[in-house]
This record gives sequence, structure tokens and C-alpha cells, in this order.
Amino acid sequence: MIPKVTDSAVWRRICSIDQQASILCSLNPSGHLIWDEEADGLFSFKSAYEAVRDHKVSSDVYKNIWESKQELKIKIFQWKIVKGIIPITDKLGRFKQVLNPSMCPLCRRQSDSLIHLFFQCNVVEGVWRYFWGILGLYMPLNSDLNISRVLRMKNGGHSLLNIFRQNISGILLWFIWKVYSSIIWGNEDSSPSTDQIIFQIKMYTQSWAVSLSGLKIRQIGDILFEEQLIPRYYKPNITRPQIIKWRKPKQRWKLNIDASYLSDLASGGAILRSSSGQMIQAISFPLEADSALDAEIKALCFVVRWVEDEGYEDVEVETDSLMLLEYFSRKDCRRWKILIQETSEIMNRKRISILHTLREGNWVAHFLAVGRALRVIKFDDPNVLPIQAKRAYWMDYF
Repeated sequence: MIPKVTDSAVWRRICSIDQQASILCSLNPSGHLIWDEEADGLFSFKSAYEAVRDHKVSSDVYKNIWESKQELKIKIFQWKIVKGIIPITDKLGRFKQVLNPSMCPLCRRQSDSLIHLFFQCNVVEGVWRYFWGILGLYMPLNSDLNISRVLRMKNGGHSLLNIFRQNISGILLWFIWKVYSSIIWGNEDSSPSTDQIIFQIKMYTQSWAVSLSGLKIRQIGDILFEEQLIPRYYKPNITRPQIIKWRKPKQRWKLNIDASYLSDLASGGAILRSSSGQMIQAISFPLEADSALDAEIKALCFVVRWVEDEGYEDVEVETDSLMLLEYFSRKDCRRWKILIQETSEIMNRKRISILHTLREGNWVAHFLAVGRALRVIKFDDPNVLPIQAKRAYWMDYF
């Protein structure tokens, strides 16, 4: 009997290699073959060897985690997820806990296994595709994906775009876990949409990018501005410390506002000053809110009506909440749509503009807000302000 070629050991090895390679490759939208083990999509023998050899979690993974530019809490979470010590159903089973299969709280279609929760759930899959797409990373979600492969992705260089490429996977994992935890152990009743998760991540990356301003960065990357991953005012290589304080308005009046939300108790504060910096009036007031953003929006609406009642026009409003500005500029915000429209009409009629400032330029309003006012309190003299607000006011004034 003549043996078949397909029965030979060489043929079986070829088929085995082809099967592994098909898992590690994919086609990009233009139809070109992409090597998924490298962030730039190009084949290398080093990454191929790392992909097919039998090994435990590479030390490079842990090195990438601890040497990354991320916050410590995100580094610790990445270490936990690589170690497999996060409390989801398929991991708790290792401790001989008899658990019923748990439904994924995001899609409510499949069990919440590690791979499904972080990659294959249709809610989070869109998040990965969006950020990997705009950053030029190629790793298909239908491949034999695991946490270590994602966190091992590297892309050298000193551009801000490359720093985002190196760190975005850890940030996405962290935010997916935050959403999951808020539903399982928090007060959230429904899963956010893919677009809502993307919006939350963008708000975080904008503040995170500011913390990277002191690094020596040669290039930024226009895509980061276009997709709003970094703030418009972002400037790299800021090595000298800056003194940030209250600025005199270009218009006749300036109104600084802030809101505070803690344990279902919300309050707001505002201070109106002239172009010379002299206090005209300040106010603390209670709010009915169920989140920090809800409190910020309602505080702005409250003070705009207050300014209208007092008869002021040409007012420059400052807030330290970027999320408030983002929501106020959106036209499709269903929850506060009517409230925002009514407030916008007043602002247009009274020529009231709204700008962003850092917390250091908004201390007086901040201290008025955190006072937890149970009723509306008005101040006509800076010397009767709460002690912290009074100190902040005089520091701004001089």
C-alpha cells in the first residue's frame, strides 16, 4: 500500500503551522494580510516565536504594566487580570465555589467569562474596534485572544500617539471592568451603550494626556485631536510650573460655578465678580441630583436663572467640569434636553458665555459648593464667606 502524502509527519506539521498562522493573521479593511502579533501589523520572527512556543505569562507583560505611564490603580488592575484574580464567575470557580453560570450584565446573552466580558461582548467589542481603529492597532476580536497578548503589544517612539498605543489596552480593560462592577455591585440598573463607554474613556484620556504634558514628546498626532482623545488646549513639553489662578473676564462680569455630589447629597456654589475682581454677590444652594454630572448641569441652570433674576447681562461663566461643557454642547442629550434648551435660551438672550477653567482658578465656587447648603444662602460681603472660600477669594483678588 502506497502511503498518502497527507499522512506524513511533514504534512501534518505544515498543516499545524498553517492552522496556528491563520489564527495570528487577519485581513484589514483594504484586504491586506495583517500580522496580529505586532502593533504595526508587520511579521517578525521574534513575535512568531513568542506566539507559538509554550510559555507562561511573559515577563515582558509585567514589565509593560509597571513601566507604563498609567495611573497606579490601572497598573494594579492589569496585574490582577493577568494573574486571573478578578472576581468573575469562571475565576471564582477555581476556589471550589459552586456557582451557577452568570449572564453577562452588558449584553445579557452569554455567560460572563473573562474573554467574553472583556473582548467578545457586543457592547465592548465596538469599544475595542473604535480605539484600535483610530490608533492603527490590528488585533481581531475573533482570534484566539487573551489578556497577555493584548498587554504585550508595544510600539516604540516618542510621539504622544505611540504612548496612546502602548497604554490604550490597559485603559480599555479598566473602564470595561468599571462598567461591569457598577452594574453587578453598584446602583446601575442598565448597561451603558458602546457610545457612552467610548465617551467616558475620552473624558479620561483628556485628563490623562494633561498629566503627560511634562514628557519630552516630539510629535502629538492629529488623530488624537480629531477624535477628542486629548483636549484642544493640550501643549506638550510644559516643563516650567505654572501658577493658575482666577483670571479677569473679557466681558463685564464673571461668574464662577461648581457643584458637589456625595452620598446622594448635592449642592452648588457660585460667585459673581466684576471685571476688576471685586465680589458682587455669592451664593450657596442645595440641589436634587443623582450623580455628579446631574449636579453640575442643574447647578449651571440654577445660577443662569439667578443671574437673569438679578438683571445681569454680558456674563462670562467659568466651570472646571469638562463633562458639563461636553453635555451642554450636545444636541441629542435626552435626559436634560429641555433643561439645557431653556438655559441656553436665557444665555443667548442675556449674552452669557461659558468657558472652562482648572480647579485652581475656581476655588471660591468649589468651597461654596462643598459647604453642603441645606437652603439658599446669599453673600454680599466677602468677609462673611465661609472661611476657605474667603481665603481663596482674597488670594484671587491680590
